[in-house]
Amino acid sequence: IHSYVGWKTNDTHRVTFNLKKNYGDTEVSLLADDSLFNLPSRGTFENWKQIVLDNVLGSNMEIALCVGFSSIVLGYLAITDKPDIGSLIVNFYGQSTSGKTTALHLINSIYSNPATNMYSFSATQNALLAILNENRGVVTTIDELSASRSTDLSELLYQIGQGRSRLRLSSSSTLSEQLRFNTVIATTSEVSMANYLNSNQGLHMRYIELSSEEGW
Repeated sequence: IHSYVGWKTNDTHRVTFNLKKNYGDTEVSLLADDSLFNLPSRGTFENWKQIVLDNVLGSNMEIALCVGFSSIVLGYLAITDKPDIGSLIVNFYGQSTSGKTTALHLINSIYSNPATNMYSFSATQNALLAILNENRGVVTTIDELSASRSTDLSELLYQIGQGRSRLRLSSSSTLSEQLRFNTVIATTSEVSMANYLNSNQGLHMRYIELSSEEGW
């Protein structure tokens, strides 16, 4: 049984990739029922591949497919002797009904049933960081920045970009466990993410923003 998702190194130093089940190991491991990650599977690879061939290739939705697979590479870097580059934020922005959420569904479909695996910015920032904890390679999708309870997401973006939460003390004045992750976070908004950040230029190096006049 495993509780976390993405790339892991087991006791025999074998590298595995954990989703609803594990890949790369001779011993089967399944995602724990009480895990924070919700990754039910549905459908077949053949159907998924046909949808990509018919509706994605040749369209601007190809970039969503690239974003979806990029976290597998980023998470792998973190568990090897390659440079650990933290996490990456990619924001799809545009007018309502332009297909932004559909892009997130396509990204989710690589890993699980896309209809049941998306979060909202209505959650608290601490909750969003907890969802990312120990994720090394599975994209996390968070829909609609305007749902955030905060108008300034600067601190959250810093922590996500660094791939770890900030250090904090518990009520007993001991250090709380620092959350760590290496993955891609895909988000959507109707306006540029810059509207939710302060003017610090360092912040604007920590995310990629994608827009399309034609819609997604």
